[in-house]
Amino acid sequence: MNSSPADAVKHRYSVAPVSKYISCFLLLMALLNFQASAEAQQWQNFGNADDVLCLLDDGDVFWAGSNNFVIRYDKLSGASKLLSATDGLAAAPVRHLAKDDLGRLWIGSQRSLFRYDGERAVSFSFLDRDGVRTGAVRALRIGSDRIYVGFNDRLAILDLQTGALQGSLIKLPVFIDYIIEAADGRIWAFGLESVRQQGSNTRFFPNAMRIAADGSFDRYQRPQGMPEVKSTLIGFSSNTRRFAALQDREGQLWVGGSEGLARFDGDTWQRFDRRSDGKGPWSGGELLAVDSAGNLWCGGFYGLTRYNGDTWENMTRLPGLSDSLIRDLTVTPAGTVWAATKRGTFRLSEQNWVASGVAQGLPDSLVNILAAGRNDEVLAGMRLAAAAYNGSEWRHFRQRQAPLNGSVRAIALQSDGLLWAAYQLPNGLSRYDGTEWRHFDSEQGLPNDTLHDVTVGRNDELWIAGRHGVSRLNGGTWETVFLDDSSHGRRAYETLQVDSSGSLWMTTRVEVPIGPNSIRPRYEVLQFDGSEWINWARDSDDTYRGPAPSVARIAVAPAGDVYVITGVNADFSILGGRIVLHRYRDGAWEMLPTEYSTPVKDANPPSAISAAPDGSIWVAYTAQVVERRTFNGHVSRFDGREWQHYTATDGLPFSGFFSVQTSALEVLPSAKVLVGVNNAGAGLFTPGGTWETLDDEVGLVNNFVRDIKYASDGCLWFATAQGLSRLCDARIADVPERAADAVLQLLIAPNPLVAGAAATMRLTSARNQQLRVRITDLPGRRQQLVFEGPVAAHETLTLPLATHSLSAGVYFVEATGAQSSTHSMLVIQK
Repeated sequence: MNSSPADAVKHRYSVAPVSKYISCFLLLMALLNFQASAEAQQWQNFGNADDVLCLLDDGDVFWAGSNNFVIRYDKLSGASKLLSATDGLAAAPVRHLAKDDLGRLWIGSQRSLFRYDGERAVSFSFLDRDGVRTGAVRALRIGSDRIYVGFNDRLAILDLQTGALQGSLIKLPVFIDYIIEAADGRIWAFGLESVRQQGSNTRFFPNAMRIAADGSFDRYQRPQGMPEVKSTLIGFSSNTRRFAALQDREGQLWVGGSEGLARFDGDTWQRFDRRSDGKGPWSGGELLAVDSAGNLWCGGFYGLTRYNGDTWENMTRLPGLSDSLIRDLTVTPAGTVWAATKRGTFRLSEQNWVASGVAQGLPDSLVNILAAGRNDEVLAGMRLAAAAYNGSEWRHFRQRQAPLNGSVRAIALQSDGLLWAAYQLPNGLSRYDGTEWRHFDSEQGLPNDTLHDVTVGRNDELWIAGRHGVSRLNGGTWETVFLDDSSHGRRAYETLQVDSSGSLWMTTRVEVPIGPNSIRPRYEVLQFDGSEWINWARDSDDTYRGPAPSVARIAVAPAGDVYVITGVNADFSILGGRIVLHRYRDGAWEMLPTEYSTPVKDANPPSAISAAPDGSIWVAYTAQVVERRTFNGHVSRFDGREWQHYTATDGLPFSGFFSVQTSALEVLPSAKVLVGVNNAGAGLFTPGGTWETLDDEVGLVNNFVRDIKYASDGCLWFATAQGLSRLCDARIADVPERAADAVLQLLIAPNPLVAGAAATMRLTSARNQQLRVRITDLPGRRQQLVFEGPVAAHETLTLPLATHSLSAGVYFVEATGAQSSTHSMLVIQK
């Protein structure tokens, strides 16, 4: 693409600039029309199916399971449907898919077993005799009238019709990887036994367990001919098969590993090992398949071998196979043998291998997994995409809800509703206009692919910061702002904020050498007024002229003040170990009084700061361990006089590591607070002291939350390590008021506005009533009367709002009637 990122940045509202932290107020009063009791939480997730882990053919459609989702692809139209937590499916890696005769999809994930009937996924979990709940699904098999599920070292047998557990969970001595229902009706479970041998690495040996009807089992191990699995193959990739098990057409069981094969004919086990007796596969047996002629195929780290019952043939030597490391192996119903490699796929045609790569239509050459489709169709799963081969050509499918597999670092919202997402890795920037996603990188003119933050400026221009500097998108053109290396040195530009005057504020990270092999991160605060940069670090004589050069985060208050929180790192302290709150006002810095500036006795690194509409400051602190001491992460609120703290004991989500690992902070117009917590989702704090956890159990795409933003339409956006989530719920953003308040709407535009500028007030009442509108300051003192008189039902009054006599600050416009009342915050800037 040759167009610039601004090609579709159109139809912006012709209103006064809106600050990043104030734009959320413009539609606040419109939100009051929502009836909280009637609205359920509406989650929408945006992410890609990275690393397709399993595939299932279902006629005209096929299903793909990935690290995050299950996706349904239509082969004819290419349309996709994503199943996630909003459909009842808790994500995590999905490695098993199966369809029963009733048309229901069974999904085995790291979280649980799910059944999807086309509308909603239902979770299945069971308690064993010790009270331990089943979790990760490691094996899944649909039988004649039952479903067999391997939950780690527990085997569950479920009724196919109801999903009810038949009998009790069967505890097995190893974790289950394969389940086979043999021709005689017996159930076989296969797993790996690890044996640590003195003076060598741990060795792995498959175990076969034949399950009886009463739950007892016979166990077959190494003495019965089980092959060895090399430990070096484990962890090679997320899709490397450590061993394989199958039943051939004659009813014999095969178990294969990297060191050979074992076959069970119903009475005895026979081992095939090329190293010891010259009989067995050249390739190992990590992958097994049976073709239409009944031949056994073995694949693995060293290629492919075919066994016809008498002789072993090395199929890697046939012409055309350019990669001997086989990642997957399958046979179509028509009898074509397919192999997956990191160089694409290969299919056997007579005595030649025919390659399919990117040039032949595959979206990616590194193929993780294969699955047989109808007739001669085959399905291929890759990273970010899946593909189907119909016998003559490839057609590939991508999950279209987002352009990239996004480890999203930061998000920003423009006044016209455009969402911008910056990625953690060097992936560039994505834009969402409410309908479509579009991605921008260096090929489309983006000056920096590795981004740390993105924000919206005073005139709705877009700012980005990253590894290579700071750039601005204004009027459709990227303008890079270069810092003077001689005065600022090489640094990483991290967090960005824009104040009411249009100045850009940022924190930067500088690597300061403190020894021959050691560095210390130094964080500084910089201001760009449009023409020059100001570094607000301390002077060489230690004279205070700005925030100390330690961990720093920035927030811009509604009235225009800039707040910076500084603190300590794990290995050194600033200002005696205190965390200090600084305020920039009227061109000068001030450090808040010492007795008010330290929110905690034991200092933790601050991870985020936000200025609330009521003038209070919220700060999130992450946990850390210093000299074997644990400092618990928490959230604090400073009202100008004292600090109030919230920890895990108050309901703040717990990260599951050693404490609360905060990562994001957003204060809503309703005074509710959202805190992102690494690996625990987000905590929603409601005035009154209650916390609610928002995680992947209720709809969040991923629990590692890096950024949270509130949009003017009342929805919340969450940037996570595995994509984006949007939550639209009136209960989240609604200001607690009396029920009658919903009949009255008040909207002011522009808001905020510069002192002395004109504004317009729109007032709508659902009932006939006498209304009085006045402006008050924060303490509630009356400033002026705006309107007094009758208003007809559903009539909208448009009135000028005189603000020339008001100084910069935060005010409330109050509308009071006999039947209802409401108010809207008004911010006047300098």
